[in-house]
Amino acid sequence: MGWASLLPIFIATVISFAFGAIWYGPLFGKKWMKLIGFTKKSMKAMKLKPATAMVLGFISTFVMVYILSIFVTTYNFCGEGWTNIKISLVMGLLIWFGLIATLSLGSFLWEGKSFKLYIFNNIYYLINIELIVVILNLCTFYF
Repeated sequence: MGWASLLPIFIATVISFAFGAIWYGPLFGKKWMKLIGFTKKSMKAMKLKPATAMVLGFISTFVMVYILSIFVTTYNFCGEGWTNIKISLVMGLLIWFGLIATLSLGSFLWEGKSFKLYIFNNIYYLINIELIVVILNLCTFYF
């Protein structure tokens, strides 16, 4: 994979990471902190420093976007082509529902997290996956 093929992955990673920072920050940060039971004091007492958490979060976002790009590329290579945004959105929905929503349900079922937190996080996950898949789809035809 050359640098040109990594550019769409990097673009989608930056946008996804920025979306997460906005969602869990100024947009719904206080709501998320309430749902998860965090206070400003407990946030400061976290094991990782914010900079370390941000770097590790960016790396994990990059890995997720890279794997999603394999799905997009494979789908395009098979001849079906993601030329239609609606198809991208359906595929993003299927990826979210089949993987993210089902796996993260364990936080409610087994870890005692609230169902509201599960819904809150999964709305974010759904929007984020859809955003990534559409960006990768569009970039596939421009790079």
